[in-house]
Amino acid sequence: MRALAILTLMMSLSGCLSLSLLPRDHDPVLAGAYVNTRLEINNLKCDARGESFVQISWASALYHSKFMKEYTAFRKDPQTENAEGISANLQKALDAKNEKMCNHWIKLTQSRMSALEEAWRGR
Repeated sequence: MRALAILTLMMSLSGCLSLSLLPRDHDPVLAGAYVNTRLEINNLKCDARGESFVQISWASALYHSKFMKEYTAFRKDPQTENAEGISANLQKALDAKNEKMCNHWIKLTQSRMSALEEAWRGR
């Protein structure tokens, strides 16, 4: 009886360890946040930031990036820091004094988005 209890305990502990090493499950909310943010970033134009129709795209991109940032933090996702950087870079692009700096921050944001895509691709 004692040997059976020890064997059961060993199997359950090794099972817990192996479960923590498996990749995370697919999260449709994270996938949707990523796709929405990616689509909005692709529509951003630094040369027309002051025009009203372009401001809607910027506001939407910022909203989706902030949603992704908050949701990754809530889920304790390993890519939380990257999502925070995306949101911060978009805000810096919007606040940039000139078009060249705006484009610089957009390129950095796109690089971070590519890193997220690589990290989340298998989920």
